[in-house]
Amino acid sequence: MPRAAFYTLGCKLNQYETEAIRRQFEEGGYSIVDFHQQADVYVINTCTVTNRSDVRSRQMVRNAARRDGKCLVIVTGCYAQRAPQQLLEIPGVDLVLGNVEKTRVLEFVNSRKQRGAYVSPLSHQLEFCEMEVSGFACHTRAFLKIQDGCDGQCVYCVVPSVRGRSRSRRFVSVTAQVDGFIRAGYRELVLTGVNLGRYRDPQRSEVDLTYLLRWLEDRQDLGRVRLSSIEPTDFSDQLIRFLRCSKKVCRHLHIPMQSGDDQILQAMGRPYSSADYARLIDKLAGEIPEIAIGTDVIVGFPGESEEQFWTTHRLLRDLPICRFHVFNYSRREGTIAASMPDQVAAHVRRERSRLLRDLSSVKSKAFRRSFIGKQLTVLLEHRRERSTGLLTGLSDNYIRVLTEGSDQQMNRLVPLRIFEVDEERAWGQAV
Repeated sequence: MPRAAFYTLGCKLNQYETEAIRRQFEEGGYSIVDFHQQADVYVINTCTVTNRSDVRSRQMVRNAARRDGKCLVIVTGCYAQRAPQQLLEIPGVDLVLGNVEKTRVLEFVNSRKQRGAYVSPLSHQLEFCEMEVSGFACHTRAFLKIQDGCDGQCVYCVVPSVRGRSRSRRFVSVTAQVDGFIRAGYRELVLTGVNLGRYRDPQRSEVDLTYLLRWLEDRQDLGRVRLSSIEPTDFSDQLIRFLRCSKKVCRHLHIPMQSGDDQILQAMGRPYSSADYARLIDKLAGEIPEIAIGTDVIVGFPGESEEQFWTTHRLLRDLPICRFHVFNYSRREGTIAASMPDQVAAHVRRERSRLLRDLSSVKSKAFRRSFIGKQLTVLLEHRRERSTGLLTGLSDNYIRVLTEGSDQQMNRLVPLRIFEVDEERAWGQAV
């Protein structure tokens, strides 16, 4: 039996799509092995959101291409879409497939396509490409892709050029995928997309994200639903009212800010002010008790002064945000920001990143400490923590919790009382 191995870089969307490709190979008679084992076919699903993502993608491609034996090395994903020839020049790479071709990887293998790059332009890609998934390595939580692409005009971002225009999955297809995940025993669904808040059925205008969440809320056989990143401009009053009352949607939102300075936000092409963002965060925290709010922030955007950086630092310090993903501004060829004057020196960007990461660590630990003595419902996973042998899982507000217990508690929602926290986790006892 031929063997195939996969490696995924980047976002939850990529993780979903890799699982869909894996399913193609399984149904095609392949045995799936770990990426570090010998295989007949290696598929690397790449990311290109930053320069560091490009470097990491190339490293993993070379890792596969250096394997002994006559193996087929296939590179796909966003980096493949943006720079196919650059990847094809790596010795040992056979096929480079764009994000449209990603849906037909096994077809390319079976047709014995000659070595080359096959990358369709995304400018006219208006329909959602269906990629059905049957399961994930984690048998507790399933990612559900409902949207792709972005119509935003952020001047630093390459995502619209590698993912195309915003487009959504048909509601009937989403519900069929949900049914399949529930039958497979998944207790939590994570809704994913490039711009999740813009989800809207292309054939039924009344079916938006709130409509879908209400449908999921009524599913008695589903444990809970988690939302991935949502842009601050996509929170309608209707959505906020639903989140406040929901019993299924996790009290955990990731809302990108990118900067807390209005001049920098305007230069970035972000369509809101720092005051708009602060009002939204305060409203969500006020209406949804004990919610965990995370954010993205870019440091060292061209022209960012020391004063503007500290404006962002103060806003993040004062808002009820408990964790932030901090990114050094990454100069991406082809974007407007790449040619802007006053590029910030690398050592300055690194120091500003360190300061924000330190603040994030302090706020994250303080958030966890606020639950000592309180009860949280935790979805225990199908695994134990390797170092302690304890059961592990996530609360609805995204706190990693360890506890003692039997294997029979795995894949169950269990009430735990928190009694200790450290820099990354918490410990709980069964109630």
